[in-house]
Amino acid sequence: MTRRRNLIHQRVMAGLVPAIHARQPRPTAWMPATSAGMTSKRLALLIIFCLFSTFALAAFTFPALSGRVVDQANIVAVKTRDAIETKAKDLEDKSGIQLVVATVRSLEGSDIETYANGLFRAWKLGEAKKNNGVLFLVAPNERKMRIEVGYGLEDALTDALSKVIIATTVTPRFKAGDFGGGVERGVDAIVEVLSGDAGEWQKRVEVRAEDQDTLFD
Repeated sequence: MTRRRNLIHQRVMAGLVPAIHARQPRPTAWMPATSAGMTSKRLALLIIFCLFSTFALAAFTFPALSGRVVDQANIVAVKTRDAIETKAKDLEDKSGIQLVVATVRSLEGSDIETYANGLFRAWKLGEAKKNNGVLFLVAPNERKMRIEVGYGLEDALTDALSKVIIATTVTPRFKAGDFGGGVERGVDAIVEVLSGDAGEWQKRVEVRAEDQDTLFD
């Protein structure tokens, strides 16, 4: 019997006979994705989002950032433009806030919010660490305008305040055909709010217009 066991043992070791009593590996159970796996997925989604944003920006032909007033639509007189630039410069010198006015001939088939957001990012307005840029965009041919602000100013120049400024200060001048005067009044209001004098404007929030994106209607 001992001799037979020794013979079987030798054959098992030589691989000629399967080891009957050898434990088979257990099937690997499904395990949730590891943190590394989740990180990889998030990174991939971030890359896709960045690529999509890049392609979206590339679809527009934005005007160059040539100054504090970029009047592509040619609706602001030179004298008024100089006055606006002075006010924007004074604001930036005092607070670091970069305010730029842009008028465009066309939104290129986009809605005003998408175009304004894209132009704001393309121009990289404001200080990078504070994200304190402001874009006052006017598209007269589409009868639209918008005030776009960086994250750092959202608590100061809120959507509600922007709507009030557009509805009560800018739109009346535009309807009267005074585009330059409307833009300058809008800039005056923006500067006033961002300089800490927002009390009177806050009171007007309750009677704000329905939508700041509408210009004349």
